[in-house]
Amino acid sequence: AYICEAYQLERCIIRNRKKAEDTNNRVLKQIPYEMDTEFNNTEFRIYSLLSDWISGKRFDKKGFDNSILPLISAFFSSSSAFSDELKKNPSVPAEIRELTAKWISEDISAIKNIRHILDDPMDSMSRMVAVSDYLEQEAYDKKVLIFTHFIGTHRLFRQLLTKVFGEDHCAFFCEGMSPDELELNTYRFQNEPGYRIMLSDETGGEGRNFQKADELICIDLPWSANTLEQRIGRLDRIGRDKTKDVVSVIVYAQDSVEKDLADIWNKGLSIFNKSQSGLEIIMNDIDEQIRTAVMNDFKYGLSSIVDSMISEIQKIEKQIKEERHFDI
Repeated sequence: AYICEAYQLERCIIRNRKKAEDTNNRVLKQIPYEMDTEFNNTEFRIYSLLSDWISGKRFDKKGFDNSILPLISAFFSSSSAFSDELKKNPSVPAEIRELTAKWISEDISAIKNIRHILDDPMDSMSRMVAVSDYLEQEAYDKKVLIFTHFIGTHRLFRQLLTKVFGEDHCAFFCEGMSPDELELNTYRFQNEPGYRIMLSDETGGEGRNFQKADELICIDLPWSANTLEQRIGRLDRIGRDKTKDVVSVIVYAQDSVEKDLADIWNKGLSIFNKSQSGLEIIMNDIDEQIRTAVMNDFKYGLSSIVDSMISEIQKIEKQIKEERHFDI
């Protein structure tokens, strides 16, 4: 019975399964922003063209997973990340490429003028402005771990955060940094009060202990349930003060596929509100359902599977609870 209760067997890997009393309360904060505004007109135009282009083409599963999904994910991260992905996909229309160059230029200008923009952010809201405004207004006294999947986004947001908060308050963790740099930045964030912001790519998502962080901000949403759970798991660790909530902050574009993905993770899987311990065995199946839904119907596929996913997960959770009572 102990093995059944404490561990999850998954494809020859034995994973330690957290008990309910070992987990902290999880809380979600959402920061939606509108793309269809004068300030974000370029971003919105790219999304409209990209959406029509994807919807009008047929992709096999391998081509979609390897080329199109990374492109979609990069778009909902930053202009820099999207530009990097465009270089890998020569079939994307020229108009999208031309607008992306303009988008990058606008983001560089926004970073230069960010202090002025933050004086009245609602007139200039974007992903970069939303994150900066939240850090300045809502999380000014907290240690915050910020995740992105993309090196291009890490590069862009490093410039942004340094400009807004100064080098003495920001630590960085990403692929390409030396082991000494990674250890120094980790130590500073964990132990020095002044370093209250840590910007990390996915290399900080597994195996690292950032439980000193008060909140987690996802610049971009992973398209993998396991990856998202690993991000949250950097805070939600055994040994964390039980009075300290695990706060996840997500940024997403309204009226978009990204909003539907946020609903899948929030309403479907409830990943921001409870640990997914015990559900690891179905994570790959969930990812597959998401990819298939978007491939078959880019604009409305995700929103159509939320209710069925909620029902399916509830059944599996019931089975897991029953399984924990069996002896072996």
